Amino acid sequence: MKKVLLTITKILAFLVGLPLIVILGMVFSPAPTFTNPAPSSKTDSSEPLTCEPSSTVRCLPMRDGTTLAASWYEANSDITIVLLHGIKSNRSEMENIAQMIQDQVGINVLSVDLRGHGNSGGSRGDIQYIGQYEDDLADIVKILRKERPNETIIISGHSMGGGIVMRYASRNDVPKADAYLLFAPHLGIASPTSQPRAEQTQPMEQPTVQIHLVRTIGLSILNMMNITIFNKLDTLYFNVSENLDQPNHYSYRAMASSAPDDYVAALTADNLPMLVIIGENDEAFRAEEYPNVISLHTNGEVVIIPEETHDGIIQNQEVIPSIQNWIAALKK
Repeated sequence: MKKVLLTITKILAFLVGLPLIVILGMVFSPAPTFTNPAPSSKTDSSEPLTCEPSSTVRCLPMRDGTTLAASWYEANSDITIVLLHGIKSNRSEMENIAQMIQDQVGINVLSVDLRGHGNSGGSRGDIQYIGQYEDDLADIVKILRKERPNETIIISGHSMGGGIVMRYASRNDVPKADAYLLFAPHLGIASPTSQPRAEQTQPMEQPTVQIHLVRTIGLSILNMMNITIFNKLDTLYFNVSENLDQPNHYSYRAMASSAPDDYVAALTADNLPMLVIIGENDEAFRAEEYPNVISLHTNGEVVIIPEETHDGIIQNQEVIPSIQNWIAALKK
């Protein structure tokens, strides 16, 4: 009887272990390569620059001791927007939209470097666990609520930053904002907005970004088994030289934290006012799908800017009238 039980145990161990070996093979498979890789940076960019506080720069302490850098655009208003940048970016690329909102809309803007970006602390292109971006945003909202208890707080983001805002919106364990302002938000790969446009399906001669799809699938399976030890491995690569301000690669846990897991759940989590602005010629997402998708949110509005692109949307003066009208409605 003991021999039979031992034999059965060995068979079961083999059946369980074989799929795990296959999954681990996927996780540790070679990373994709670029035909003409960008030259390596000559500077040490392993850690972001240090935040230096000033009258226009704030250094915000997070719960784990990490400091995030943020630019403060004061408009003597009782409304403040917390602005998050997109992937492979930093707050300097949000300067134009932040200044336009400050000068022409007349409200305060706190433009933040996400951890691992710009002058914020943290490892380049990585976070410590899935969801840490939202926890950082929660800490920022708590700081503002304490300092400015009677103010309206709007959380805002471009692309990945917008995806982080929507992840935040889906959570019940974070301090609520008062409204959402989103520029071409990443709503997740399951959203119709993320389906590739027909003209984008043709292979590019020299891609500038690649996803390690096999590793991503393997890590997704392991995470469903609550195995997270390998989440620090990179799964997203950009064919650019890494510099002191922004990463050229992202870990699985950072990539998984850049958009909501379930766009429907995120959009139906509350009924706070939401304004979504997208360029008609957005190269990353399908602008024409946003009105239908955002209609899931009971208090959402979509504005499509004619002939504008994904990054151009945060530079375009034409977004300001829509923001002005929306803010005016909020004040009422």
